[in-house]
Amino acid sequence: MTTEEGTQYKGHVTGGKAFNLPTKLPEGYHTLTLTQDDQRAHCRVIVAPKRCYEPQALLNKQKLWGACV
Repeated sequence: MTTEEGTQYKGHVTGGKAFNLPTKLPEGYHTLTLTQDDQRAHCRVIVAPKRCYEPQALLNKQKLWGACV
């Protein structure tokens, strides 16, 4: 696995067994690469915060107008 910042984690699994990803990955878009013989598969691993940003006005139950993304 390579994090968005370039940090690499390496491991080895045999026989199609399950494996655990690092538990302290930073938020971001990371790449998991699995290799078997001369074959490679890539998978995007996305780590997001538990909650998205909420403006203080919404937290205070104020009414707002406009798009919220």
